[in-house]
Amino acid sequence: SNYTIEDYEELKPHLTIAPVVNQIEASPLLYRKNTFEYFHNHQIQIQAYRILRKGASLENPVVIQIAQKHNRTPAQIIGRWCLEKQICLIVNSTKKNRMTESAQIKDFNLTTEDIELLDSLTTKESLNSFKTTYQSSIIRDTNIPFSSVRSELTID
Repeated sequence: SNYTIEDYEELKPHLTIAPVVNQIEASPLLYRKNTFEYFHNHQIQIQAYRILRKGASLENPVVIQIAQKHNRTPAQIIGRWCLEKQICLIVNSTKKNRMTESAQIKDFNLTTEDIELLDSLTTKESLNSFKTTYQSSIIRDTNIPFSSVRSELTID
């Protein structure tokens, strides 16, 4: 999980069985279009976690506006966006009403305009934050010195 394009390209020559899922953080606030397309083109399913971005997606004015337009909650709009992007999502809650809400994302569609608006919410700042987190996770998880961590990678 959390493979970048470059990670997968490095792994490919050593594979005997290709991965079928890449679990990565994904939401309209961190829409990595090129990464999603790359893995879809390689028949690797994207599975999203942190789709609500620790609640930031729920407070985004564009998400709220689209939710009001469809008479849905912001969480349902984000979940539906994932489905529209062919992204499998992980929904996590212990509250029955939120579980029910999360299940009600298949009975409506977002318009092309809605999707374009949601796609536009990713900022350079959020992409750079992803890159910093990715690099620090390599150091944390592998004890590789920072100087050895890949500095160039596809962040979008």
